[in-house]
Amino acid sequence: MVISILLEGLNLKREDLQKVILTGSFGGQLDIESVIRLGMIPDFSPDIVATIPMGPGWGQRSFFLTKALRVEKE
Repeated sequence: MVISILLEGLNLKREDLQKVILTGSFGGQLDIESVIRLGMIPDFSPDIVATIPMGPGWGQRSFFLTKALRVEKE
């Protein structure tokens, strides 16, 4: 699993994660318990897993708004 490779590369364990966010046009529509049950992500507690439909677009808007505010302050 990709997440296992990322955790290993960062010397982290599953228990170190406080939040797992599934996003995008696919990830944002998934049922958290089904994803865990099917093994698509490690056996995380459903309490720390969240979905955000279209999260990349939200992040991009936040980045550009923040950048615009920084430019205005200068």
